[in-house]
Amino acid sequence: MDQKKVYPVEDVQKGDYMVWSVCSQAERNALVVLRDDKTVYATIKKTSHSTELQDLTNGTKGCFYGGGGNLRFEVTIYDTSNPQYGSKSMNGVIDGNAHIVGRTMSVCVEDGTDNDYNDLYITLASWKKKG
Repeated sequence: MDQKKVYPVEDVQKGDYMVWSVCSQAERNALVVLRDDKTVYATIKKTSHSTELQDLTNGTKGCFYGGGGNLRFEVTIYDTSNPQYGSKSMNGVIDGNAHIVGRTMSVCVEDGTDNDYNDLYITLASWKKKG
């Protein structure tokens, strides 16, 4: 049985630049998709059963947000009957005049029963384009 969960990405505006990375220590295979209602920005797959720390994006990836609405990470953990849990945090990037100029988000995902929340670690940062 597969477990799928959606983690909304709030407050990213059309034209903002986004960067993301995904790491894993999960034994199970997984799929992480960054998308909105119009565009798939990233499809990241974990295809090994290793519990060694893995950088699934091989560094940070990025692009400008097209503004399709309902930006989200969709996370699927394969071959498990355990429910998926995620701990999400989101913060503003504040400039010297106390204006929000960007956002950061992280999600720590637990796919089993040991409650270490280190099975998938997803980060995203976004900021407004200058100029």
